[in-house]
Formats: sequence, C-alpha cells, structure tokens
Amino acid sequence: MDKELLQAAVAAITAALEQDAQNATLFHERGRLRFQLGDEEGAMQDLRKALELNPSIVSELANGSFQGQIGKCR
Repeated sequence: MDKELLQAAVAAITAALEQDAQNATLFHERGRLRFQLGDEEGAMQDLRKALELNPSIVSELANGSFQGQIGKCR
C-alpha cells in the first residue's frame, strides 16, 4: 500500500480515536498501519492499548498480521 495512503489512514483513525478513545479495534488498526509504516514503537503502543481495552483481542491478533508480535505487547 502507498505510504501516503497509510499515513492518511493513520490520521483518520487518530481523529476517530479523539471521539472514541476506548475503541480497542481502532487502536489495533492504527497499530497495524503504523507497523506497515515502520513505526514499530508506535505500533506496539497502540497494540498494548488495544489489549488493555479488550484482552480478548489477543485471539484476533493471533489470527492476523501481528502473529509473533503478541509477546511484545504484554
């Protein structure tokens, strides 16, 4: 995916989080996008927040693109 599109998606999710700061799915998605952009620190922060808000999201992560990253989030 184009870097500019990824950055635009991160910005849109960040704006959505301003309205719904307890949405684990938004943190998960922003973390996934940040990881694709090479922002591993930001991605891990978002994934940790997603886990904090919704511990059951671990199973979603295990089935998705962050397999292998789960241990870093705890």
